[in-house]
Amino acid sequence: MNNPGQYLKSIRKKLGLGVKAVYMQTGVGDSTIRRIEEGITKFPPAAQLKALANFYNINSVSYTHLTLPTTSRV
Repeated sequence: MNNPGQYLKSIRKKLGLGVKAVYMQTGVGDSTIRRIEEGITKFPPAAQLKALANFYNINSVSYTHLTLPTTSRV
């Protein structure tokens, strides 16, 4: 999965959680979560990213790796 927002959404769905439940547990606004999941917010603030990564029990470094643009070296 190339889109980090889709990755977070897939984890949330696998856990059977709604956006509101994640908001209540993390403090990251439900509209912010939706914008991240839809790819509107591509680089969320570090505090929000950390809160979501901790809640989903994923490594935030792995998540940020998904957001870095790839460049080819010649």
